[in-house]
Order: sequence, then C-alpha cells, then structure tokens
Amino acid sequence: MLVNRLSASFVIFLGLSLVYFIFPIEIEKLDYGWVRPQTLPNICSFLLITFGLVQFVFPRGKVDLQFNQILWSGIFMLVAFIAVFGFHNFGFILTAPVFSLTIMLFIGERRILWLLLGVFLIPFLIWLSVDQILGRFLP
Repeated sequence: MLVNRLSASFVIFLGLSLVYFIFPIEIEKLDYGWVRPQTLPNICSFLLITFGLVQFVFPRGKVDLQFNQILWSGIFMLVAFIAVFGFHNFGFILTAPVFSLTIMLFIGERRILWLLLGVFLIPFLIWLSVDQILGRFLP
C-alpha cells in the first residue's frame, strides 16, 4: 500500500511539474489555430494528475518489486535518454527509426513485417503528421 502511494505521489508530482514548470518553458504560445500546441500536453498532464490522485486515495493491489524488472526499466530509460540525445544531435529522421528498432528488439519483436512497419512506417507517419500537416518543427 505504501509503494502504491509513493508511485502515485511521483505521478502527481510529475504531472504538476509538467504543467507549471516544463510546459511554460518548452511550448511556444500561439493564439491562432484550432489546436494550440499546449492543448494535448496539458490534457495528458491533467490525466496524470487525476489518475495519480485516484491511485493515492484508493490504492489497490499488491506491488511486487523484482530486480530484473527494475533493471529492464532502467535500460529502457537509458535508451530513451540516448534517443533524446540523438534527436537533438542527429534529428528525428535519423534517430526515430533506430530508437524504434531498439525498443522493438528489446521487447522481443522478431516478425519482419512488424519490424519494418515500426522502423519505417510509424516514424514516417509521425513526421508527416507533425512536420508537414501540422507545420510543427521536429528536431
């Protein structure tokens, strides 16, 4: 029960820090368009806060921490940090396929069709929708 409340507190803190500290600095303010840049991030943050509060007030289930799961979580976080570094230095077009392939191989995906879709089609669709259709800059 204590671990549930600790994780819920972390999620609440994360949501609040996103809304009040990170998003005001990182998201540009625009007053035109039918979807403003801060709309979806704010919705996701408020959902994090809401679900964190629900978990904090009504903790359920038994938490069983296993070292190998913690290790895999750390590896995924390290890969994500490396991907952010890659986005900054090499751009989305080059980094996203490598990041997608790495994550897919880590989770055990070996089917060629799914690997090709995940490595080429999904990053292309993200680039197309964000950069070309919405006109937003991807690094």
